[in-house]
Amino acid sequence: MKSVVYVGRFQPLHKGHVHVIKDILSNFDRVIIVIGSGTESYTEKNPFTGGERLEMILETFNEVSDGQLIVIPVKDINYEFLWYRYLDSLLPHYDYVATSDPVSLNLTLINKKKVYNIKPFKRDIYKGKYVRELMATGKPWKDLVDYRVARIIEVLDGVERIRKIYKRKDDL
Repeated sequence: MKSVVYVGRFQPLHKGHVHVIKDILSNFDRVIIVIGSGTESYTEKNPFTGGERLEMILETFNEVSDGQLIVIPVKDINYEFLWYRYLDSLLPHYDYVATSDPVSLNLTLINKKKVYNIKPFKRDIYKGKYVRELMATGKPWKDLVDYRVARIIEVLDGVERIRKIYKRKDDL
């Protein structure tokens, strides 16, 4: 069974992530999605909880067969050199790391991990920070996320949460 790890913060899960995850799912038997900064929330960079991001991913990929997709929120350790060793201690076996990030590429080599090079999808518009900024300023954002993610964000009153977080930052 060929397996891969894909790490992201998914703040929120947007169509760029969805495109990459679909590509990965089509090339691997098992995909382990690690939600980075899984214990951080209610901040400008991480407004959604690990559980909320987990829900966004599971709802978006609810048609994926049992066992092909594993999603795990993980606490940051802020020690890049040991990141993949840390993941090894938390995750089931994996053969590859899916990334395009230069730091991650270096770390995979140091830790003797095979790399599946992902091709970011329309990175100029599909960025979590950009989606959050649109939400904070009251501009249209729903076209950048899957309709199921938009529904979850609405139920959570996530746009108002982000507006309050950004306003709090501006008030400091």
